[in-house]
Amino acid sequence: MEKVLQQILEGQTKILMRLENIENTMVTKELFEKSYLEGQKNIMTMLERTATKESIVTLDSKFDVLNNRLFQQEEKILSLVK
Repeated sequence: MEKVLQQILEGQTKILMRLENIENTMVTKELFEKSYLEGQKNIMTMLERTATKESIVTLDSKFDVLNNRLFQQEEKILSLVK
């Protein structure tokens, strides 16, 4: 009888250990998934904020227009000063 009780206790201990391992695995998996998704969101945000070749070309042409306007205004001011 004592041997049977000992086997039952050992079986229960093994079951509890397995359940704990399963729980730990589930928590670890959940944490991994959350951090993975957070990382993906961060990557998408960085990609959205990163300049592309096209956006740089557009900015460059806008700077050219602004520089031309500034140059023309400086010329007008200099002609008024003379």
